[in-house]
Amino acid sequence: MARATGPQGLAANTIGNLTLIQKVIRIGTSLVAGWLLFAAVLVVAVIAMLLWPENGAAGQSGTFALFLGLLLAAAAGAVVHIVRSSGTADTPGSARRFVWVPIISVVCAALAGWSLIRLVDNSEVDVAVTYQGEQPLDGKDNRKLTLTVRAPAADERRDRLRLSLTIRDDRPDTPTCVHKTRATLTALTANVTPQVSDVAARSTVDYDLGGRQGDVRFEIYLRTDPGCTMRVEKAIGTLHNG
Repeated sequence: MARATGPQGLAANTIGNLTLIQKVIRIGTSLVAGWLLFAAVLVVAVIAMLLWPENGAAGQSGTFALFLGLLLAAAAGAVVHIVRSSGTADTPGSARRFVWVPIISVVCAALAGWSLIRLVDNSEVDVAVTYQGEQPLDGKDNRKLTLTVRAPAADERRDRLRLSLTIRDDRPDTPTCVHKTRATLTALTANVTPQVSDVAARSTVDYDLGGRQGDVRFEIYLRTDPGCTMRVEKAIGTLHNG
């Protein structure tokens, strides 16, 4: 069959294109499309619950707010779509205007999934810290202790380490020496910075691991007044991406 050319052929092609656009609009604004969109939002929500980090959104309040806002926007768009599609039929003009609702909802759902991936990949990870050395520390004959931050699993590696240190009195029944005690933290592992930190008895230091993926070791050098005996009560390591 010969293909139409000239003004008549152009008019036929235009009518065909308009018909295709109308079909797309009709499908996009249908009740089925609304429920499919709502199902997609539920899938993202379920995936978020399954992959949710152990430490939640700690240190990532901005990313969490973005994820939640996008997910709620997508859900709201799906509900509006379903309610409108269940009502009276739209005119062609109003249908074309309404088609932006599911489009925006799909974009919001996709961006919510992207922000969820970022939140999971950059979540904070607790790591085990072990001690080597004898306690209590007296700042004179016995003043050194070695801390080892154990290497995380491959999927939990991060760029930085936050090390929180708590030093307390060894004998609670004596006058406290906490305010008289300081410690020098020295990174024994190469490329970890800062290499040396002077800290109080209760303090937190943030380290750049310099690409280190294995164990990280630190030396604690205690300084306190004569007659004071101290103990490293806890050292908490948290990996993060800054």
